[in-house]
Amino acid sequence: MSYISKFNDIRPYVKLNIPWNKKLFTTQEKALITKYHNKLKAMGYLNREQEGYILKDISHSKYKIKNAPRLKQAFVNVGTVVENGNIITDKTAKIKIVNGQIRVKRGGMPYKWEFEYNIKRDWKVTDFRKHIKKQMLPNKPKIGQIFVIGAGIYEMKGTADRDIDNLAKEILKIGNKYYSMVESGKRAESQSPEHFMYRIVVYESTDAFKLRLKNKKKIKKRKKSKYEKRRMR
Repeated sequence: MSYISKFNDIRPYVKLNIPWNKKLFTTQEKALITKYHNKLKAMGYLNREQEGYILKDISHSKYKIKNAPRLKQAFVNVGTVVENGNIITDKTAKIKIVNGQIRVKRGGMPYKWEFEYNIKRDWKVTDFRKHIKKQMLPNKPKIGQIFVIGAGIYEMKGTADRDIDNLAKEILKIGNKYYSMVESGKRAESQSPEHFMYRIVVYESTDAFKLRLKNKKKIKKRKKSKYEKRRMR
C-alpha cells in the first residue's frame, strides 16, 4: 500500500501538519503516517462498516481516546433501529461532550457513556474489580448510576446493576461460561468473550431506566387473547 493511500485513509481523522496534496514524503513523515495508519486500522477506523456508529467532531473538545493518536473525529456508538425491515444506525440519538466525555441519549432514556476493560486474563474477582474501576477513571461510581454489560455494539439484557462490584463478578461469570464453551468446541475461537465483552455502559440516571423496565414488565404481564391461548394448547 502506498504512503499516499495511507495518508488519504487517515486524513479525515488526524491532523499531521502535512499538506493534503503532498506526493513525496520525508522519512520522518513516512514513519508518522505508518504509525497512525496502523493504530487507526487496529481501532477499526479504516474498516468500520457496521451500522450503529456516527462520526463526531471532537477537534475542539477535551475528549481523548486512551492510547490513541489525537483524533479530529471519533466513532460514537449510538445503536441501531429497524427501518423498512433493515437494521440501520440510529441518527436521532443525541450526542454531547461533557468534561471530555462523550455521552449519548436515545429516546426517553437518560444520557449514557461507556468505558472498556480487558477480560482476556485469568482474573481473580478482587483484581478484576480494581481493574474495572481503574479503567473507569477519571470518573468514579456514584449514586444514581446504572451499569450494564456491553455485548459488542449492543447491551446484555438482564445485566443492569447499581453496583459496579456486582457487575464485575457477573462479567467474569459470563465470560468463563463462554470460554468453557469455546474450549469444549461448542463455540468457535472467534466467539471468545474478548471479541464482544470489552465495555461497560453507564447510565447517568435511574429514573428513565426504571420506567423502561416497568413498561417491559407491563408488556410481559398483559393478558393473552383467546387466539393466543388457543395456539398455546
